[in-house]
Amino acid sequence: MRIGKNLTVSKYLLATSMAVLGIALSPPRNIWPQASDVPAQTTNGVAAPHPNQQVRMAEKVAHPPGPARQLERLTRRLNLTQDQQQQILPLLKNRRQRMMEIRNNTSLSPKQRRMQVRSLMKETRRKMEAVMTDAQKKQFEKMRRRRR
Repeated sequence: MRIGKNLTVSKYLLATSMAVLGIALSPPRNIWPQASDVPAQTTNGVAAPHPNQQVRMAEKVAHPPGPARQLERLTRRLNLTQDQQQQILPLLKNRRQRMMEIRNNTSLSPKQRRMQVRSLMKETRRKMEAVMTDAQKKQFEKMRRRRR
């Protein structure tokens, strides 16, 4: 039996089954609108970054967490006491302030800036470790090594 001019039934079934198989094996498509389908909003004629792009840009910016957030993390990982927290928080705040001063000092060369930052980090670490127990110091050192 012939279907059309040159296709036999078996060729027709083969072609149909291959088409169905191709559709079944194709990657799934999301039929719901994506955030990327939303047109960019403009402000004064300047296109604003897409919402997804804003998140990606925020992820790329490497701002360290603030002193309170750092203390929270240290408290959780090192099991700091209230007394230790009260002694460490001012150290973290001071380090952040001095770090900003170093970064904003345009008279320093990159090498000088790097040296001052290293010195500041060592000094703060030494003062923080003076407040910690031996077990906390060991854990703190492990945390530092993992970050490198």
